[in-house]
Amino acid sequence: MNANVDAPTATPGLFARALDEHLRVARLSCSLDNQVALAAEAIVGALRAGKKILLCGNGGSAADSQHIAAEITVGFEKTRRPLPAIALTTDSSALTACVNDLGSDSMFARQVAALGNRDDGRSHQLQG
Repeated sequence: MNANVDAPTATPGLFARALDEHLRVARLSCSLDNQVALAAEAIVGALRAGKKILLCGNGGSAADSQHIAAEITVGFEKTRRPLPAIALTTDSSALTACVNDLGSDSMFARQVAALGNRDDGRSHQLQG
């Protein structure tokens, strides 16, 4: 083990503090009920109109986007027909090439331009 690297140490109360923070955020999230309902309506409307859902995120949110895409595609809580959803975070070659060649501001935009349809989301954009 490298002597210059700090080994992790147990921090008393760390779990309790993290759980308290999680619960605080969960309580605050209740105020987003209307926005969540609007987002759900937009997603359902897009899927009913034959559109696909494109998801993305950075860091842990990248994993979240992959999980949500899988739930939409495979089925959430019940077996149903598969629905089209793509996590843009899964193509490491596209992501790294785009960042390398065009910069990080274009990381997901190029994939949306390539995979999305011209009218995706126009009639189902979130309001409010």
